Amino acid sequence: MIANAETKLEPGIYPGISWEDYRAMDGMNVSTLVYADESPAHLKSHLDGEMKRKDSPALAFGRAVHTRLLEPDEYLKRHPVMPNFGDLRTKKNKEAKAEWEAEQPVESEPITSGDYERIEGMAKAIKASPIIRMLRSRGGVETTVVADMMGVRCKGRVDKLVDSPLSILDVKKVQVMRGGYDKFSRAVIDYHYDAKAAFYSDLVAEIRGEVPTFYW
Repeated sequence: MIANAETKLEPGIYPGISWEDYRAMDGMNVSTLVYADESPAHLKSHLDGEMKRKDSPALAFGRAVHTRLLEPDEYLKRHPVMPNFGDLRTKKNKEAKAEWEAEQPVESEPITSGDYERIEGMAKAIKASPIIRMLRSRGGVETTVVADMMGVRCKGRVDKLVDSPLSILDVKKVQVMRGGYDKFSRAVIDYHYDAKAAFYSDLVAEIRGEVPTFYW
C-alpha cells in the first residue's frame, strides 16, 4: 500500500507505509494537535503554515536512534553519515560540504560521524535486550493507523502495534542516569508524550473496538 498526497486511506491499520508517504497523507495528527495546548490561535497559526515547532540537535539525534532501532534498513538512507570536511572556514571545504548536502535526498537528515558512532554503540549495547527482540518480532513496526474521530479523519504512526494482547509500544530516548525517572516524568509533560499516548490509543480503539495497553 502506497499513500501519496492524492490518496486518502479509509480507516484501518496499515503496516509498511514509508515515512515519506505517511507525511503526504491527508489526516490530522497529534503533532499538529499539541499546538492547541498553547492556545487555539497557535493551532490555527500552524495549520495556516505561519508557525512551525523548532527542532533541536537532541530531537534530531533521537529520530536517528529511533530509525536505527526500528527501521535498520532505512537508517542510512534517511540519516546518511556526513564526511569530515575539515576546517569549514575555508571556501573549498564549504563548497565541498554544500555539494555533498545537495546530493542528499530532500527528506534525509544527515548525521555526523560522531553521532553515527554513538548510535552504533547504543544499538550494540541493547541488541540482546528482550524488549528490542519483541519490538522486531511480534506485530508491525512503524504501523500507520487511520480513523475518524469526532468527525475528523485522523492518522498516526505507532512504533509497535502488538495484536495479542492488544498493545502499543513507544520507543523513547532518555538519559535516565542524568536525573533519574523524574526526568522522564518531566519529559512526558514537556513533550506531550501523554497526549500522544492517548491519541494513538484512541486511534487503535476506533479500529479494533478495544483500548490497547500503552507502554513507553
